[in-house]
Amino acid sequence: MELARAKEKLLGQQDIHNQSNDAFAYATALDELYGLGFDHYKQLRKKVEGITLDEIKRVANKYFLDQPTVTAVVRPLPRK
Repeated sequence: MELARAKEKLLGQQDIHNQSNDAFAYATALDELYGLGFDHYKQLRKKVEGITLDEIKRVANKYFLDQPTVTAVVRPLPRK
């Protein structure tokens, strides 16, 4: 359920961003310059929709499992 909601949010934000012609033209031009192709937005949608929970777990384990952690404590300075 969370995965589906995250996919919908990402794709919805992409759709909103591409609503104006100038933003859409800019994005497709950059995609073409980067070698992704002007229709990269279509491929991106298919890739995002195809992501599975098992893939996310595999990637998370690869990058986060058995890695050293850092804990930071942020608080205001003591009053004088």
